[in-house]
Amino acid sequence: MKKIFLIVSLIFVGFSTINAQSYAISADVKKLEIAKSTGVYEFVMGADVTEDKVAEVSKYYTEYFTIKFDEATHKATITLFNIDETSKMVMTRYFITIGADKIAMGDELMPIQDYFKKYIL
Repeated sequence: MKKIFLIVSLIFVGFSTINAQSYAISADVKKLEIAKSTGVYEFVMGADVTEDKVAEVSKYYTEYFTIKFDEATHKATITLFNIDETSKMVMTRYFITIGADKIAMGDELMPIQDYFKKYIL
C-alpha cells in the first residue's frame, strides 16, 4: 500500500510540475471496480485545487454526491447518492468545472470523457 501511495505521489508531483490544474490521478483498476459497486471514488487532484475551491464548486452537485477533500494530500473522496449513469455523468461535469480536464490512470493520461467512458460508466 505504501508503494502504491508513493507511486501515486510521484506521478502527482510530476504532473503538477507540468500543468497542475489540468490533471487528476485515479485509483487503480481494482479500486475502481469496488467503487462501481459502492459509489465511493477517490482521486488525487492537482496542486491548484484548494478546499475553498472544492466547497465552491461542489455546492452545485449536492443532489448527486458529496465530496470530502483533504487539502494536505489533495485527495478527493466522492460518494454518489445513487449509483447510476446520471450521477456518474454529473461527476464528469464536476471534474471539468474544478479544472481537471484529464485523468491519469497508471501510465495512461486521457481526456476526462474518455476516462469516464472506459473506467466509470
